[in-house]
Amino acid sequence: MKHYLLGTLMTFIGSFLLPAQEEDATKEIGSDIIDVTDEAAITSSIGKTVMVTGKVRHSDSSPKTADIRVWFSDSGFRLLIKSDVYDSKEDWGIDGVIAKQIYVHGKVIRSGDFVQINLTSPEQMATSEENVTKLKAPTNKPGKDGPETFEPVSPGAILPVKPGKENLVPLATEARVKVILAGDRTKDVPTMVVTEVKAEIIDAEEGGPMQASFEFKPEITNKPMVSVMTYLPKKYYSQGWPKNKAVHFVVDEIQADSIPPNFASAFLIECLLKGIKIPENLVLFGGMGAGGKLNYAVDKKRCDAPIGDAIKLTAEAAQRAGVDPNEDKPQSNFTTPSALGKKASVINQSFYLLTGNVDDGILDDLILDDSWDIINATQVITCEYIEDALNITREISEGSGTGKSINDLSAAQKVLRDRSVRMLSNAQVWGRVVAAGRASKNNKTAYAYARLRTKKVAKTYSLNRCLYHVNKQIITASGNSLDKFVDRELRKYVRDLSNQMKEIQPKIHPKAVPVLASAQLYLKEIASYSVSKRDTAAKAKPAKKEGDKKAVKIVPDRVQQEYDIAKKAYEDARAEALKAP
Repeated sequence: MKHYLLGTLMTFIGSFLLPAQEEDATKEIGSDIIDVTDEAAITSSIGKTVMVTGKVRHSDSSPKTADIRVWFSDSGFRLLIKSDVYDSKEDWGIDGVIAKQIYVHGKVIRSGDFVQINLTSPEQMATSEENVTKLKAPTNKPGKDGPETFEPVSPGAILPVKPGKENLVPLATEARVKVILAGDRTKDVPTMVVTEVKAEIIDAEEGGPMQASFEFKPEITNKPMVSVMTYLPKKYYSQGWPKNKAVHFVVDEIQADSIPPNFASAFLIECLLKGIKIPENLVLFGGMGAGGKLNYAVDKKRCDAPIGDAIKLTAEAAQRAGVDPNEDKPQSNFTTPSALGKKASVINQSFYLLTGNVDDGILDDLILDDSWDIINATQVITCEYIEDALNITREISEGSGTGKSINDLSAAQKVLRDRSVRMLSNAQVWGRVVAAGRASKNNKTAYAYARLRTKKVAKTYSLNRCLYHVNKQIITASGNSLDKFVDRELRKYVRDLSNQMKEIQPKIHPKAVPVLASAQLYLKEIASYSVSKRDTAAKAKPAKKEGDKKAVKIVPDRVQQEYDIAKKAYEDARAEALKAP
């Protein structure tokens, strides 16, 4: 009887417990899925791979980047599909999920003002939980006992070379910097532009060690980024390398290639890894060689970019900072950010140009030209290695060490801009010039001011300036199809080029005198060659049959010989001038 009563009691109690247990179990299962309207839960999931659900409101395409965006009802949370990822795969089914409840699996990240999941596969999204599939790791075929291999996360992505095994966590997720970028010389674009480059750490689930990805597959060359993804993983080998991530680059210049110079690329990645804040008035120019050593030579497949022009472009960017070129303003080489989705802020201070070694004569050239608008709007700061550039950047942001003297000199430059260069005699202005020079011998602008006040400026243009100026006219003449000109137009055109070439003559560098003389003769022979080529083509008889074409001389032997002699004389003169003293 006792056993019967006990059993009855337990059954009675169980009738109450079982529904509660089932409810708890249901709650536990449901807790694995986060509703996009639960802002607190979404925010706490940043950095985690989770399942989310919500009703799709609409989708659109970013007018700046062409990325696909999926928006939810009653939520600021979104899905993002990079344009290159979207184009690389089919059957996304975006239109079919509008106004429907969907389930999405992926890593929640913060990108600017948005919390989102970056989709890399259509399988991450479905109208039922059961149909959502986790992304599988790429199929690897490493070979026996070989290293693990990974597939590119997007078309044109660059994989790191021999990264460390540890998972290195970046201290920042986004960084931007202005860069002087050489345009593709095969396209109708400015030789160089000042543009902005953004680097963002994004999720690349099962992507392995952090790769470098771009808005579109590089068209010109991927060598700059290959060098970066070889150098940096080696440098950070003991600390490791970020995993299941991609560093995504956006170049805010639609006419340029998607890969920035390797100096700028490595600089941005380093700032992300180290959490270095980049000032808005910082500009980078040049490339990076072995061991992180900097130079101001850029990729020859793009263009030859002289340091003098880089300084001028930096000054122009400083003067026009924040100006929208579409608002009835003169178009400049400084473009207001567009692909990055924001306008440049107005900066009423000097722009700091970080580059490789710069000869003092380059800044003296500007003084000789009375280019005070350029001198007073920039500070040229040389760095031997990328680590030097990173340290200077950190100190500028923090206002400490060398950075304090740079910022103080910027304030003095504003006085020089507003008043005149004569304000160098002012005790406070001069004191800041001296302090900047004492803080670092690499502040070339501070030393230029010092040479100006002490009257130690060079009396002639630098050899670099002279050779570049002369060669610019030769390149112009050689590349403008002069054989298409009529005689009158040709004579005027060549005369104008010759006059431009001689503009440097009053202050020409002694070693450049023979170069100018040989260039004048070479320019005449280029014109004669073009006339002869035009006339020969006009007299040429068409071939009777397709297979009867014979080699026809472009110009007579005498003209060709005189042209070759003049060309060799010019090239020999340049080579002699460039020899070390």
